[in-house]
Amino acid sequence: MNEKTRICVGELVKSLSGHDAGEFFLVIRVEQGYAWLCNGKTRKATHCKRKNQKHIAGTGIVCDWILTNPERVNNTSVRRAIKEVSEEYRR
Repeated sequence: MNEKTRICVGELVKSLSGHDAGEFFLVIRVEQGYAWLCNGKTRKATHCKRKNQKHIAGTGIVCDWILTNPERVNNTSVRRAIKEVSEEYRR
């Protein structure tokens, strides 16, 4: 895997394919070429979406609190983080 497609836990990513194309998600877990994503609305923190890393684009913006406080990962905190970070990404 090259460095360009490397996705890390806590990163804001944009879906490139599927019915959720164009939506922003936070990466909750990464394993064997797949990322588990949630957005707090359609994909809840308890039922993350498993998506191939080829089908998502990393933004390079990482929410470090996911690694330091994994117990804080709930739908409200994920929605709030996506809103704050996606506004920064769009600037």
